[in-house]
Amino acid sequence: MIFTAVITQAKEGGFNALNPETGTCTQGDTYQEAVANLKEATSLYLEEFPMTVQNHPLVVRFIKKVTFNKRLNQTYSSAV
Repeated sequence: MIFTAVITQAKEGGFNALNPETGTCTQGDTYQEAVANLKEATSLYLEEFPMTVQNHPLVVRFIKKVTFNKRLNQTYSSAV
């Protein structure tokens, strides 16, 4: 089975890892450690809650526009 790993840098340092298909999430001091921890957590999850995946999900990135100062009409766009 092929699963998705979403890796983000943590504010406090290190990395967070999420598998959206199962909802498992982990962290690690390095990117590699976060992914290794996610593989282990997802494997343990699937032992308890077996599932079959028909298709790989479509992953889409989009931009969210946020207005943070209406008087000055300033906007900020960020990838979400």
